[in-house]
Amino acid sequence: MDWMKNLSEAQKQLPISQLAIPGSHDSGAFYLDRNGPLSPGEEPMFQFVKPAVYNWSITQSLDFEGQLNIGIRYFDLRIAPHPETQELCVVHALFGNEIKPVLYEIKSFLHHHPSEVVILDFNHLLGFTEESNSKLISMITDCFGAKLAGRRNSFDATSLSSLLKAGKQVIVFYAKETTNEFLWSEKLICNPWPNVQTTGELVKCLDSGIAEKTQGACYVSQGVLTPVLKTCLFHLMATLKSWENDCGLYNGILEWINKPDVAKQINIVFTDFVDEQFVQTVIKCNDKN
Repeated sequence: MDWMKNLSEAQKQLPISQLAIPGSHDSGAFYLDRNGPLSPGEEPMFQFVKPAVYNWSITQSLDFEGQLNIGIRYFDLRIAPHPETQELCVVHALFGNEIKPVLYEIKSFLHHHPSEVVILDFNHLLGFTEESNSKLISMITDCFGAKLAGRRNSFDATSLSSLLKAGKQVIVFYAKETTNEFLWSEKLICNPWPNVQTTGELVKCLDSGIAEKTQGACYVSQGVLTPVLKTCLFHLMATLKSWENDCGLYNGILEWINKPDVAKQINIVFTDFVDEQFVQTVIKCNDKN
């Protein structure tokens, strides 16, 4: 769906930081290898309960192509080198797909949808060495080339219109400091983690967050709940999706986005298990600015 193409000319002139953009949380965690190793930083004891780790780590139902097709334009990416192959992979407690084919899948989508812009946020680079860092940067620049938007110190002058006129369709945020001219500093995207376990607590965090947005930077509203270890242990046969459903997360997020004062302020919003209804709810906020 080419929803950016259908924005008004006035909306296309707004800074990217003032558009309402749907995103996905842990975008690549629709597939994880339940029999493979744990990702860097995980508790060693999780090695013995991998089925439960898997159930609580899957965050999406759609692959990257599916997410792009329904209108997701912000991707939350966590990457680590696989201990057996050293290939760079998507991770979320466990290892998922290699990132290189993913990048080319996104490039193919952009080739066929020249009016769309995506934001790739490489915000967790786990177990990285200088070699893996250089490898990932090369993958990104080799894949997207001239489609990459050169980094700036602010989003005030970075609009959808200005990007597309210059043939730029990809903004990349990168967790590590770098001199690469195409990798934007994480300082230009505020992405606070709510770290709460109920939908009521989450809404309070989201409300306070957008009230403190910084001008000139992108702002991510994380529509997610974070289970504590005790929750997982007492619900070993459950999944993240079933627990979030029990918590009323999905409906709670849609209701929050639809609040008139919220709809006028949001920038990027992501959640788990994104679908067309979530995407459309976010996109419609652009008509309320």
